Amino acid sequence: MPLALLQNIPWKLLGIIIICTGIYFLGRSHGVDSVQKEWDAANGQQSKIVIDTIIKQAAGSERIVTKYVESIRIIKEKGKTITNEVPIYVPYDSCTLPGGFRVLHDAAASNEFPDAASITDAASVDAQVAATTVVENYSTCYEIREQLISLQDWVNTMRKTL
Repeated sequence: MPLALLQNIPWKLLGIIIICTGIYFLGRSHGVDSVQKEWDAANGQQSKIVIDTIIKQAAGSERIVTKYVESIRIIKEKGKTITNEVPIYVPYDSCTLPGGFRVLHDAAASNEFPDAASITDAASVDAQVAATTVVENYSTCYEIREQLISLQDWVNTMRKTL
């Protein structure tokens, strides 16, 4: 082999290495760019889905809260109106209820068995006071009922938006 040909081999190898290295880094750069573009597109799509879900949930929550507030207002107005009617339906001079009625009513309201011994110490109660207490208890019961219905409606609405 001629000596001139042997002297060019290291330069040729160096050139091939440079070309291969350049092709590698060019391909890698292109791959990174395309993966980054796909990643950005997927993130953008996910962000849009999240924003749409948040908007739907906010609209559903607003609708349910508005309905709940209106229902509670109506329940309170009805309860107040019925309470105002107590003197008409149960006059002030109505009979006095025995202490056992108060003990039984309080036991039922607290969902406990009445203490039989407490009947002897229980004070009697005017029928008008008892009627007012019953009306207030039922009004509170309807408020809690409406709260539970609204909460169930909210949970179902949130579930549908997912």
